Amino acid sequence: MQLRAALAGADTVAQALTNAIFDVASEPSCSETLRNEVSSLVSDAPGGTWDMGMLRSMSKLDSLLRESARVYAPFLVAMGRITTSPLELDDGSIVPKDTTVYFDMYHAHRSRDVQNDAGISTFDALRFSQRREEQGLPNKYLAATTGPDNLPFGHGAHSCPGRFFAIAEMKVILAHLLLNYDVKLSSGKRPDAGYWGIAVVMDRNAKIMFGAKVNGLDINNISGMILRATKLGSFGNIDTTAADDDLLELKRAVVDHKLIIIKGQENLQPIKQWELVTRLDPNAGPQNPELFMKDFHPDGGGILKARGVTGVPSAENVHVIGKGFLGEDHYGLKNLNITKSFSYENHHPTLPKEELENGHTRFQGWHFDAPLYSRDPPIFTAFRVIKLPKGPDVNIAWDNGSGLSMRSAPGLTPFFCCSQLYEELLSEEEREVVDNSWVEYAALPYEWNRNCKMFPTGLGIVSQGKELSDSELDSIGVDNSKIKRYPMVWVNPETGRKSFQVQANAAKKLYLRRSADEEPKVITELSEVRRFLIDIQSRILKPEYILVPPEEEGDLLLWDNWSTMHTRVDYPADYGPKACHQAGTNASVGPKGPTSIPHSATRQFADATRIGGVLGKANSSQHGVLAAVH
Repeated sequence: MQLRAALAGADTVAQALTNAIFDVASEPSCSETLRNEVSSLVSDAPGGTWDMGMLRSMSKLDSLLRESARVYAPFLVAMGRITTSPLELDDGSIVPKDTTVYFDMYHAHRSRDVQNDAGISTFDALRFSQRREEQGLPNKYLAATTGPDNLPFGHGAHSCPGRFFAIAEMKVILAHLLLNYDVKLSSGKRPDAGYWGIAVVMDRNAKIMFGAKVNGLDINNISGMILRATKLGSFGNIDTTAADDDLLELKRAVVDHKLIIIKGQENLQPIKQWELVTRLDPNAGPQNPELFMKDFHPDGGGILKARGVTGVPSAENVHVIGKGFLGEDHYGLKNLNITKSFSYENHHPTLPKEELENGHTRFQGWHFDAPLYSRDPPIFTAFRVIKLPKGPDVNIAWDNGSGLSMRSAPGLTPFFCCSQLYEELLSEEEREVVDNSWVEYAALPYEWNRNCKMFPTGLGIVSQGKELSDSELDSIGVDNSKIKRYPMVWVNPETGRKSFQVQANAAKKLYLRRSADEEPKVITELSEVRRFLIDIQSRILKPEYILVPPEEEGDLLLWDNWSTMHTRVDYPADYGPKACHQAGTNASVGPKGPTSIPHSATRQFADATRIGGVLGKANSSQHGVLAAVH
């Protein structure tokens, strides 16, 4: 009996809590209302103590739990009972003795008469808190109150005795999530429920993304700050006078969550943004605009200069990112008009301009911040949102025949997680290959591919033979000692978590092997190099895996550049300008893989189709990756 009770309580609470999280994630405005209620109660609590009185005061959160359980109860029926004598119903029907009967919970929860509510057919998270306010009855219509209109816990003498604890437990968990995270449904739509007999079954393939936020932190005080910010992962507050400890806490939050949003940085000085990233990697060495430009071209010219790299005069390592006219004076930059950061012409096939102006757009180019030549990529990127365009949502289309698309507010920065790609979307055999393999990037990769076009998804380059030749690169001034070889899988030195971290648009050769002592097989044919990499990375390029964080003006996004990829999304010009400041230091150390890369590559195959040709004939993407090492 004890085991049965424990299992019943754990399973039903888990299901009810998951459904409530689905509801919070699918109603952004409601989640903000709930967050405000919880935040207010927590801030008013003596000594920050959580107690039952505080939980009982969470009226709106209680309403959400009751409404969620009303619409998504765990069963279609409730309260199985056996008649001890013949039972006459209102219509004169007789139920014989020893008959098992159930109450119809599904229809009771949706009946206008039972619920006494004409609008009961729709979901309303605040339905019951509003009733309590309107009727002046603060203790009525509670989630734990049983009755013919609220049957998840049964009713009468045999109603669930643990219901008060269950509601309190769910409130604590939801309150914690609301205080510390933004919650989003990957698909943008609440998952539908299914049925297995009388049981209501959740969609087990549904995905929820949690975005971490930090409030109350002043980056302008980074030199010796006392951090009083909501601590990710607990109900307590960071309160320490040790600035280095504060930075370690912030760094750990980024490592754990991949991306955090630090709110309220409207007045952040650009030099303090730069100081933040340098202190996160204090051994990174000299950093200046001249060195930055030479990572991409020996004399600081080339494609990067042509497209424009603009530093803030007071902090030239902080770059202005955006679109349009940024005003007569943008942090000392006079009449700055950014015209080349976005380009709808970089895809093949090209997106017609009139479609962009009608709100049809594409991902610009998936990448992590890295020169992939000379110096190593930043471990962290700090990105401050200063001004965002204003207009209707844009429709981001894959335009590759898949029919996939997703909507987003204009001017935001989409991400996907390369750790999730490695952990969830590769087979064990594939992980064995990529754990032991590495990539050689092209010399001066952004000069090398400057004439190339991207696929409409923004992931990878179309092989059209437009890359610069070795002789053309030599004439620019290639230093072969600066060519980069990186493992396919990067291991986080603090957590040990692995990420499939490869920039397909700059890769020139692949070295594939299954173990550290195996001689690698080398793919040099560019079309096969790209096919291998895009075959893997395209698995995560689906709406359910892509996060478009809810950026607001004044936010500072801080992300782990060694385990994520991001992109820009263009928008119609009449939506107005976008202005952001981006900063990242070239890392003090290069990324490490599960196994070491030999100092020199071993034999290459003159005929790359001996390896890569099998890839193109594979019937499934998984087999294609494995075929390349046979």
